Amino acid sequence: MGVIQRQGIKQSIVSYISVVIGALSTVFIYPHNLELYGLIQFVISIAMLLMPFFSVGSITSTVKYFPYFNAKSPKDNSHLLGNLLTITIISSSIFIGIIFLIAPWIITHFTETNGLSSTHPIVRYYKPILLIGAVMTLSEIITRYTSNFQRIVVPKILNTFLPKVIIPAIILAATHFDISDSIGISLIIGMYLIVLIGLLCYLKHLKELQLSVQLKAFFNNEKSK
Repeated sequence: MGVIQRQGIKQSIVSYISVVIGALSTVFIYPHNLELYGLIQFVISIAMLLMPFFSVGSITSTVKYFPYFNAKSPKDNSHLLGNLLTITIISSSIFIGIIFLIAPWIITHFTETNGLSSTHPIVRYYKPILLIGAVMTLSEIITRYTSNFQRIVVPKILNTFLPKVIIPAIILAATHFDISDSIGISLIIGMYLIVLIGLLCYLKHLKELQLSVQLKAFFNNEKSK
């Protein structure tokens, strides 16, 4: 049995287990604190919507240009990943900086003229949303890059299975230990940081975490235009 077949079977098993855990959580756990669960889903959903602004095309480029860099020399793969991560960090910093500059004006405008409550989740949690969006974007780039080496199971566990376990745990903790919504969102941030660190460690385990940055050559290259 080849690598792709083995990885496909393992990925299917992880997916099925994740679905079962999700179903059980929906029936038995989430109803205990629907408000926090709804808030968590709102924050994650908005963060996902912002990912294109963070990545500026880096996510799709991770797979699209890998064959070209790999054909030149395997060590050029490090240029691809390093360049894309650098571009994403720069674009994310610029986007977050712009949001931080205009957010006070936007919040004031909508709270005073449109009746938007100061307790609305988008007002209270826009900073965590931006952080989660940036981390999710970096994680997605590394996940796509790892798939170039026909390795999809561990990223699947980190990206799909882990949240299916941690989010119900947060809901249970909030129910039994009366933790605040802010702490719950902070734990979500921690979860996505764990996912990112786990993906980096796995890529290092594959001996493919060799980062180098050559932005000038990257942009000048005809294949990357």
